[in-house]
Amino acid sequence: MRDASQAVAVKQPSWWDHRTERVQEVIGRWQNAHISRRLEDAYWWALSGYGMEFDRLAERCESPIELLFLAAILPEHLGVRQEDEGKLHGVVVEPQTPIGNYRVDFLVSYYYKGEPAAVTVVECDGHDYHDKTREQAERDKKRDREITKAGYPVFRFTGRELHRDPREAAQEVLDFLFAGYSKVVREDKAEPTVEGALS
Repeated sequence: MRDASQAVAVKQPSWWDHRTERVQEVIGRWQNAHISRRLEDAYWWALSGYGMEFDRLAERCESPIELLFLAAILPEHLGVRQEDEGKLHGVVVEPQTPIGNYRVDFLVSYYYKGEPAAVTVVECDGHDYHDKTREQAERDKKRDREITKAGYPVFRFTGRELHRDPREAAQEVLDFLFAGYSKVVREDKAEPTVEGALS
């Protein structure tokens, strides 16, 4: 019989052990050999750099290509700040967001003075995660039209595009948002103030 002085020390899991387990858990959700290595790299990169916020948003993703897009656009999302009176300023990414009768893969907004100055929907389509029939293509096009009519331009990326270069897709979305944001800022600065109009 051992006494207390001979007790075996039990190693407590480290922060890194928890992260490793979390990555394996998320990667295990999608057992697809051709994308898993790219996904694992993107997930490790985003998780190590952005931690809990990436993990929180990744939980809402429903496919590995959505996770690739999230990892690519996340640095902009984390640049959001609160300005005067707590008003948001910057890019906000919302996975799996309801819009009307639909749920979109991502709603991405550029906030200025607490209001969305520019907003768009991002849809991520992959052969393994979305049906690719003529009927599905028709439903997707109808869905895109209805979402666009509701005021949300739609960017639809194929799994191939996102697998090849998710940062290029994210940059295309950000360029669009920044153009809309810049227009709102120019209009805001061009409006005369009450003081200026009275003098």
